[in-house]
Amino acid sequence: MTQTMSTTTTSRSTSMFMWAARILLGLSGVAGVYGSVYFSFFATPAQGGVVTAFDWFLAAWAFLAALGSVAVAVLLGRGRSRYVQAAVWLVLAHIVFGAIKLFGYQESEALGFFAVDAVILLLLWLGTRPRPST
Repeated sequence: MTQTMSTTTTSRSTSMFMWAARILLGLSGVAGVYGSVYFSFFATPAQGGVVTAFDWFLAAWAFLAALGSVAVAVLLGRGRSRYVQAAVWLVLAHIVFGAIKLFGYQESEALGFFAVDAVILLLLWLGTRPRPST
C-alpha cells in the first residue's frame, strides 16, 4: 500500500509541475502575441514601435515564437517528449530574444521575462525528471 501511495504521489506532483509549466508557457505565449502585434502595428516609434527592418525581424520572431508557445502549451498535455523539447527550445529562443532587447535596445523589462522563462524551464525539468522507483 505504501508503494502505491508513493508512486501516485510522485506521479501527481510530476503532473502538477507539467500543468504549471503549460499554464505559464501559454500565458507567456499569449502575452508575446499581444506584445508583438501591439508594438508592430499600433505603437508609435516613440512608444517602442517597429521602425527598421531589424525591428520587423524581431517582431516576426516574437510573434512566431509566441504562437509556438501557445500551441506547445496545449500539446504538452499529450505527454510526448518531443513537445517538451519544443517547449525548451521555444523558451531558449525567447531568452535570446530577451537578451537582444536588453542589450541591443536597453529594455530592462526583459529581466522580468527572464525570470518567467527560468521558472518555465525549471517546471519542465521537474515535470520530466525520472520518477524514483520503489
